Amino acid sequence: MQFLFTMMAVLLLAGCSGNESTTPPSTPAAATTTSTTTDEPARGDRLVSASIGDASNLIPMIAGDAASHDVAGQLYLSLLRYDENLKLEGQLARDWTVSDD
Repeated sequence: MQFLFTMMAVLLLAGCSGNESTTPPSTPAAATTTSTTTDEPARGDRLVSASIGDASNLIPMIAGDAASHDVAGQLYLSLLRYDENLKLEGQLARDWTVSDD
C-alpha cells in the first residue's frame, strides 16, 4: 500500500513539474504561410453555426421552426436582399423594375 502511495506521489510531482518547453508547438503548413488580412470573407470556407434543434425540413416556404429556417436560409439564395442600410440590392437578380400598380 505504501509503495502504491509513493508511486502516485512521484507521478503527481513529475506531472506538475515546472519544466516547460520554450519552443512553440508545431503549426500546420497552411498556417505558416504569411497572408494579408482583408475585410472580405474567404471564399469556399466553412460556416459553423450552432442550433438548438434539428431542421425538420429544408423548404424555406414551409419551414415553421427556427432551426429549419436557419438552415434553409444558408442553402437558398433570393432574388433580392437588404444591405446594411436596409436598401434593396440584387442577390441573384442583376436588374429589376417596380411596376406602378
